[in-house]
Amino acid sequence: MSSPATSTTSGSSVRDVGDRILSVKCSIQSIGWREEYHERLLEVVDIVHATTVHAFSFSKYIFLNELQTNQDFDIAIFLNSRFFF
Repeated sequence: MSSPATSTTSGSSVRDVGDRILSVKCSIQSIGWREEYHERLLEVVDIVHATTVHAFSFSKYIFLNELQTNQDFDIAIFLNSRFFF
C-alpha cells in the first residue's frame, strides 16, 4: 500500500498522496483476530468511532457558525473529496 517514500515517525505512518485505506464491514469473529486481542480491538474501534464523530460534529459547528455570521462565506470551496477523505 505504501511506497518507499513513506516515512514512519513514532509508530505511525504517513501515507503518500494517492494511497488509500480500505475499510471492510464484518463481524469481529469473521476477521480472524485471536481471542486475546478482541477486547483491545473493540477499544480501538470505539476510540476511532468517537474521534470521527467528534471531528465531523466540530466541522459542522464551524461551518454552520460561519454561514450564520458571514453571508459571503462560500462553503462550496470546502466541500470536496480531500476534506472528507
